[in-house]
Amino acid sequence: MAPTELTEAGRPRRPTAGYRELIRVPGFWRLATVGMVSKIPPAMAGLSLLLLIGRDYAYTTAGLAFSGSAIGQGLTAPLRGRLVDRHSPRPVLLTCLAGYLTATVLLIALLLIPAVLCLAAVIGWSTRERGRALSPAPRQAGA
Repeated sequence: MAPTELTEAGRPRRPTAGYRELIRVPGFWRLATVGMVSKIPPAMAGLSLLLLIGRDYAYTTAGLAFSGSAIGQGLTAPLRGRLVDRHSPRPVLLTCLAGYLTATVLLIALLLIPAVLCLAAVIGWSTRERGRALSPAPRQAGA
């Protein structure tokens, strides 16, 4: 058995006490929210796209939309990576977010086959890279 941690009053410390202290730290909620949202993987967005379109159309159409999204993401990832390297991540991520949200809202509103396929590609183009833009820059040897 692990030794029980005691408070200053000599009572056993509750297991949730650390969390209560943590949520009182200034800026915690902002950091926690950004951290949770940034961890939503693009694969879940693809699955959501597949299920949304598959509800009203054949799975062939849903698969084409998913493929368009994946191809759009794959083709534009190097460009987005270069933009993040040249500029700070903030404007690139905000631009991608604006494009992603616009395409998603239009996709949900329209749900017409040609529009679905085009908007799915735009969603793929504007999907952020998997954490690279949010990680610190690598250190140069000898710098």
